[in-house]
Amino acid sequence: MIKLEYVPNGLQAINEWYGGPPAHIKDHEIVPDKEWYRENTKYFKLPFPLRLGWDLSQVSINARAHKKIIPALRDALIEIRNYGGYDFLRKYNLEIWNGIRMLRFAKDSKRLSLHAYLAAIDYCPHLGPYKERSRMPYFIVMAFLSRGFVTFPRFDGMHFQAARGY
Repeated sequence: MIKLEYVPNGLQAINEWYGGPPAHIKDHEIVPDKEWYRENTKYFKLPFPLRLGWDLSQVSINARAHKKIIPALRDALIEIRNYGGYDFLRKYNLEIWNGIRMLRFAKDSKRLSLHAYLAAIDYCPHLGPYKERSRMPYFIVMAFLSRGFVTFPRFDGMHFQAARGY
């Protein structure tokens, strides 16, 4: 099992560990730091195709994430795939995601989301929608938690992030 090397706690530790911030705010808009994204993130091949939660006809086979989370994230997804195989995931709509990179504010705040750091994933959004109790299968939750990811099952069960206290 590949675990996160370190799970920062709080904004200062997040910025130190992930080399952030990845953007700045100007006139209430988020302006990305393109150099930060070039230096700290990379594309990787997903272990199985993931359908997009907002358009199930579209499929991702690659993703971009912070370099420091890719080994653990990929390993969690491999464990999810291996639980019952891709056909099992597809049959029960367990191969749907809302992605990693979203240059946006955290919900109900004016601070950057962990998605802006490419250090969070929204997995199976239909089973853990924002402000609803999660119905995420235990094997999926444990694939992420056992590697050091954090989730919020009472109000954002689809969200798994590689940081605490933020």
